[in-house]
Amino acid sequence: MFRSFYAIPILILLVPAAAVPQTLIADVPASTAPASIRNADPVIAPSKRPTVIDQADDGLFYVEAKVNGAIVQFVVDTGSSVVVLSGPDAARAGVAPSNAINAETAGGAARMQRATIDRVDFAGQTLSGVDAAIVRNDLKVSLMGQSALSQLASVTFRGTRLELQ
Repeated sequence: MFRSFYAIPILILLVPAAAVPQTLIADVPASTAPASIRNADPVIAPSKRPTVIDQADDGLFYVEAKVNGAIVQFVVDTGSSVVVLSGPDAARAGVAPSNAINAETAGGAARMQRATIDRVDFAGQTLSGVDAAIVRNDLKVSLMGQSALSQLASVTFRGTRLELQ
């Protein structure tokens, strides 16, 4: 009887310990980990897929978010320094106003009330303590402004699409 043997090549890759990603050695007890790892800031991985929003027929980008558990429709407004809630949206979400302010907007001066939103869930993220303003009149849809958008990893316009991550 005739037997044949095949040589199977095996590749072994040796990698220096310094090249191993921190996520692979995260279970090392802190006392034995190198100082560069013990003193490093935690790495938070952004969500793997961006939230993609198609431009609406009116040219705006609308996003739905949960504000303190209540669903609120927003226009993404990169020119607004804070999230701006309509009076009905603020009431439905239980956002309490504080002191009154006069603000300059694209439409002119407006009377608003400052507020802090406890929790905003959108684009795969949960944000806490978001600065906001409440407008009591003439705001048909709330505005998702920079106080929330700046907490995301990226806000990218690609033609008629908006990617939030």
